[in-house]
Formats: sequence, C-alpha cells, structure tokens
Amino acid sequence: MALIDILVVGLVLAVVVSRFMGFKLPHDPRPRKNRKGDLARLGQRMMAAEAQSSGKKVKAAKEVKPDVSGLKGIAKLQALDNQFDERDFKDGTAQAYKYFYQSWNAMDVAALDKLCGPALLEQLEASLDDYRDRGAKPQVVVNEVRDVEIIKADVKAMTAVVEARITALQSEDEVVAKRGATQALPHEVVVTWVLARALGSDDPNWELQQIRHEGGRA
Repeated sequence: MALIDILVVGLVLAVVVSRFMGFKLPHDPRPRKNRKGDLARLGQRMMAAEAQSSGKKVKAAKEVKPDVSGLKGIAKLQALDNQFDERDFKDGTAQAYKYFYQSWNAMDVAALDKLCGPALLEQLEASLDDYRDRGAKPQVVVNEVRDVEIIKADVKAMTAVVEARITALQSEDEVVAKRGATQALPHEVVVTWVLARALGSDDPNWELQQIRHEGGRA
C-alpha cells in the first residue's frame, strides 16, 4: 500500500473514532448487581401491568346480561337482580306501610317524599291541603300488618315493578279541633301498593308509585 493510501485510511479511521467517541452514554455509578436488580423489578412491574390489563379484558367479556326470555314474574326479577329477596321485600313493605301512615298522620310531606313517587306525592299533598282547609288532620292507626303478598312482578327496561297486596288491621279517623278524635273501630283493609326501583341503582329502597284500595276503608 502506498504511503498516501495509508495516510487516507488513517484519517478516515480518526474521523470515525472521534465521531462515535464524541457522544458518551451517561455513567451509572451504582454497582452492577444493583442495576440488575432494578431491571428485574422493572420486568416484574411490566408483567403485572400486562396481567392486570388482560384480566380487565376477561372480566369485561364476562359481564353478559342473563337470558330472561323464558322467565317472568319474580323469577325474571331475581335473574336480573340477584340481590332481590322475596322475604326481605315483604318485611320491608310491611315496615314501609306503617311508616307511610305515621307520616300521613303527622301530615309530613317531606317524610312521604322519601317513600312516594312524584305523581303520588302530588295527590297526597292535595288531600292533606283539604284536611288543612277543614281544620282537621288524619288519624290512621295500624294495629297489625297481617300479610304482604306479591301478586305481580315485572321488569320494564331497567326498572323493576312489583305489585304487593297488603292486608292490615287498622282504624281510620280524623281529628277536628272542635270535637277531637272519635274512637273508630279497627277493621281489615286490603290495599295494593305498586312499587318500583331502578335496577343497578345504589339506592336499595323501592319507590311507592300507586295505592289501590281493594277492600274495607282506607
């Protein structure tokens, strides 16, 4: 090789070496074993994140609504709301029935609003206004709730609707300022309550939509 060729090759090598050596990677002062440990932990975090992401996808795929095409009544309601318990519903309705008349006797619209839907509450307010206009107040004494029977249950869209027939022993009267209360005799009353609740709601309470008097006075 001629001298000139040797000089050219040497010059090219110098340029290449200086180009790559001019950019140095940052130096990690930690011992090698510590760097390896951090790398292993990083790999574990990445694997955990990937597993969590995969788990979410699997969970989302399992959230399928049950097939209720062949179900009706309480069976359909229970299939769409596995928290519905018939005994608890009946006990709760019996307690709500007593609460309703305690609030009614007190003419407490705010308390009735916690139980009743807007349309029913408007009707009740009108009746209470009539009592006030006459200078009277209702007095219903519920001696006993004898039975609560579910006579109809359905799910419309995402709203559960249940009709409960309530049999109670009670007396109805009104208190008038001029004469006070009379001693009404207890008698059996049969009433149907129509209650509704949105499925999936955080509020477990049912809302009273309608009251139908089936027998006796109420």
